[in-house]
Amino acid sequence: MAIQKIHRFHALKPGAQIWFLPEKNASSWSKMMDWYLNFQICRYSNRTRSHSDSDLKKIIIEEEIHFDFDFSYPKNLMISSEEYLPTKALIILETKDIESQILDIVAYITKLQLESIRIFLPLRLSSTEFVKKWQSQKKSTKDIKISLVEDTST
Repeated sequence: MAIQKIHRFHALKPGAQIWFLPEKNASSWSKMMDWYLNFQICRYSNRTRSHSDSDLKKIIIEEEIHFDFDFSYPKNLMISSEEYLPTKALIILETKDIESQILDIVAYITKLQLESIRIFLPLRLSSTEFVKKWQSQKKSTKDIKISLVEDTST
């Protein structure tokens, strides 16, 4: 596993299959990416949750229909971005502690069989701190190339 810090001038260049970003309130990068993605991040965060899921679930249970479906909203947002940015997709990570975000990233690496990722760090988290937390998780990930981009805004 190779972890490399890249300069902000190279952050939007090709080199990673998936980009991971914090939510908009925790990163200036996410705000900028939202512009390139026609405000899909903003629209997702402002969505209103429908209550029809619970009604549908009740009907499925009452009618004893065998249906394996998760009725909850996903905690992270994945946006296909090949047409807009030099990566296949962006994943906006739910704001929570960095250890939980690392577990989510590792799960995506495993599930999607990724070989390279770029992680845009939240405000006030340095790449050194992130690497320490990443290594302390002791999650085995295959030989993956990780590039880190710090948020330099104040």
